[in-house]
Order: sequence, then C-alpha cells, then structure tokens
Amino acid sequence: MKAVQPRRRGASGVPGVSRGVVAWLAVLVVALSGGHGSGNGGGGGMVMMVSAQPGGSSPPVLATSPPSPPPPNRDWTFAGGVYNEPVRWTNRSVITVISTVVIMPGFFLSIEEGTVIQVRPNCTSHEAVLWGVDNCGGANALPSIIIMPGAQLMAVGHPERPITFRAESQTAMVADDFVTGAWGGIFVLGNARLSQGVAVPASMGNHLAHFTSNIPSSVLPGAGNKLGNNGADLFMKYGKDLDEYSCGRVEYVRVLNGGGGGVTQNNIDALGFYGCGYATKIAHVEVAHSKTNGMTLSGGTASLKYVTVWNCGKDGIKVSNGYRGGMQYLFVTVPEHGGSAFRSEGTWTYNTALASDKQAADASMWRTHPIVYSSTFVAGDMTNITTVGTVTTQNGRYEAFGIVEVTMGSGLTLGNSIVLSTDVRPFGVCVKDCSTTMEVSHYHDPYETDKLWISPNNIIGGDGGATGS
Repeated sequence: MKAVQPRRRGASGVPGVSRGVVAWLAVLVVALSGGHGSGNGGGGGMVMMVSAQPGGSSPPVLATSPPSPPPPNRDWTFAGGVYNEPVRWTNRSVITVISTVVIMPGFFLSIEEGTVIQVRPNCTSHEAVLWGVDNCGGANALPSIIIMPGAQLMAVGHPERPITFRAESQTAMVADDFVTGAWGGIFVLGNARLSQGVAVPASMGNHLAHFTSNIPSSVLPGAGNKLGNNGADLFMKYGKDLDEYSCGRVEYVRVLNGGGGGVTQNNIDALGFYGCGYATKIAHVEVAHSKTNGMTLSGGTASLKYVTVWNCGKDGIKVSNGYRGGMQYLFVTVPEHGGSAFRSEGTWTYNTALASDKQAADASMWRTHPIVYSSTFVAGDMTNITTVGTVTTQNGRYEAFGIVEVTMGSGLTLGNSIVLSTDVRPFGVCVKDCSTTMEVSHYHDPYETDKLWISPNNIIGGDGGATGS
C-alpha cells in the first residue's frame, strides 16, 4: 500500500498560507472595520503601517497613532460666536464673553434680571481657541455684543437686581477703580430711518427716501464673509424706513468699562443704538468708564428715560444721522479734558469748501433733532486748548467747546434742564456749523425738525458762557 504523505503546512500554521499573507489579511480586516473592535469608540481606527519582508518570514511592523480626543463640551456660561438661534443668559452663574457675540436676524438675546456678564479683554483666550470660536468682530477687535437688524436685545433687569456688563478683571458689581476701555461695546442695530447713508433713487423724493448705513471698518472691521457680507464695510448695515421698529428692551442695565478699541479701531462706544425705532424701550440705564463715548444713538426715534452716563473719555451721549427721539431725566457728567456731556450732529458736511456740497448734505428732511427735557449736563475743565483744522484738542486729546454741543446742521429742543460747568468751558450750549435752512425759533413745534429751540426755563451756569457759536 502506498503511504499517504501529510500535507505541508505554511509557516502560519494554515495549509498553504504563509505568515505574510495572514498579516496582510489582518491589516485589511482592520482597515475595513474602521477599528470598531479596537475599543476606541468607533471613531477612526488604529493606523497601521506594514513593512513586507521577503518570503514573509518576519511579522509586519506596525506603528499606531491614536486619534486626538475631542474638545470638552462647551460650558453654557461661556459666550461667543455667531448665533442662529435664540440665546438666553440666566443669573444662575456669571456669563463670560470670550469672543464677539453676534445675534443674527430672526432671533434674540434674552438676559435675566440680576445677571452679571463679564467680558474678556481679547478674543484669543484658551477657551476661545479650544472651542474654535471665531472672532466675528474681525482681526484685533475687542469682544463686543452685536444685535443685527431683525434681531432683538431683551435685557430687562430689576431696580434691586440690575443686569451688569463689566470687564472680567473687575470685582463683581464694583467698578470704582475706573478701568476704561477694557472691552468693546454693545451694538444694537435696527431698521428705522436715517438722514444719510447709501444713496437712494432720486425718483423717490426726499419725503420718501430711506437710507442704509453701516458701522465703518475703522470701528469694527468685521471678519470677511463670515456673516454673508461682501466686505468689511458691509458687515454691520442698518437703517430702512421703519420708524416704529423695535430693537427690544434695555431696562435696569449697567454697562461698565467698555468703549475700548483694538489696534485698528476707534470710536467704539460703550452702548450704541443704530436705526432703532420708537417701539424700542430704553430706561434706567447707567453707562460708566468708557474710553470713548458713553452712549450713541444714530438715526431712528428711540426714546431715553432715566439714563446716567459718567466718566467717559469723549462725549457722554452723542446723537447723529437723523436721530429724532425724545429724552427725559438724563444725568450726564464728563470729566476734566473730556468731550461734551451731550453732542448732537447733523449731516452738514462742514469740512467741504463747496456750498453746493454742504446744501446737498443738508437736504434730507430727516434732520437730527433730539427733544430733551428735565435733564442735567455737567462738564469739567477745558483749559489750554488748541485748534487743529476743525478739531479742538487739549494736550493732544479731543475737546469740545460746549457742555452741550450742537453741530453740522443739527436741530435741538432743550427745555427745563440744567447745564453746568464745574470749572471752565467756553460755552454752556455751543451751536456751530449751522445749516442755512434751519430756523432758530422762539417757539417750540415738536413736529418741526428744522428748528433750534432752547427754552428760557433752562439753567445754564458755571464759569463758562451761556450760549454761543
């Protein structure tokens, strides 16, 4: 009988298969499975490098690179980035703004009474980098809060539990060390009328004209196309023809230590309302320790009541671009070498040599004309002043002649108010760069914006003069 020889086995122990083939099969299985059986949670398997040896006599050489762990879940107390959803900040914890916050149209930012919001001095903190929060304010921009047109800010505090915005470095609820300009500001944008901006068709006529404007890139540069804009100067457009437009409610709110600027920035105001209509409610607000202006209202018809502004590097309250709202019970004081306690700017282009250009800039019927009653405006010393072109400076800093300053063709109604200098100011109420089409009137017509009316019931005192131009 012929003996049957046993079948030769390969080096792998499997009949006719070498160790090298088995190793390649193992690599293929791991690659196809994505490493699900490796204990890595199924997210990206083990990376294998195979070095084939001649004859398959040696096992493959494997090199492993474990996947990077995902960043930890973002804490709800940290805020920053673009929000295409409603946002609610509660008083259960301090809210830390680590990067510019942008609330997109159709949504709102709601803040509970007693909430403290602390703002970082820059947008490059560890948390901002960890969570990939883009700075929508643009390169070098300080963290700010931006409410886009079509969105709303609903910040409603309580007399005993106000909402407070402050620099992170400040002690909670205390701002007595006068840190100024430590963060950007709050920009609330709406769709009310403006007096100037992007040109509209002449066929519309001035009585129907409406403009759009924008926060210029020198103030907030923007970040490319992050918000669907086509350039930095289209980043924050505002204004339309809706004088009744509501930007929300801001009541019992304190804004401290803002009004800063980045490397390329200037004139970031601590609190600004741009194109907000008369349905916007602003009352019981305090703004303090701004490096630039305290509060700005550009265009629109929003009204103010019970507002206090103090210790600001430039103007206390500034209105411009066709603002036509009412103001009552304001208390504004600016320190030594500051700007005006109250400044109103029209659209008159006073630095052009052509009278026709001035007249065209002053043609809009939506003239800046604030109506101010029962308010107090106080300004500190202004000595050793010099004039460079049309800008008055003292020791290289911006200055204003008047405690209340009306310029560039703006109208004004001022009644039952106190205008006081604690030292030396040339004028209590200074009117300059006047419009040729505006009337200085002896009577008050609340429906006529082409007038300048200062009530005899005002008290204008101090070491400076009363009124002048």
